[in-house]
Amino acid sequence: MKPALLVIDVQKAFFEIDQPTTQSLDNAIEYINAAIALFRAKGLPVICVQHMDEGESSCQVKPGLTCLTS
Repeated sequence: MKPALLVIDVQKAFFEIDQPTTQSLDNAIEYINAAIALFRAKGLPVICVQHMDEGESSCQVKPGLTCLTS
């Protein structure tokens, strides 16, 4: 079985809850981005799951997350 990285719902809305939550999630993005880079370097799949609501900007991926870049 081949490993894969699954990144779920790292969206802007969660970063707007309060300052401690925002700081914690900003710190987590560093680790998420490092894991994404590692999996891509090894040619392993990276799967990002994002909730979508048409016209709702809070569902957008948090800027700085490398999940959607190649």
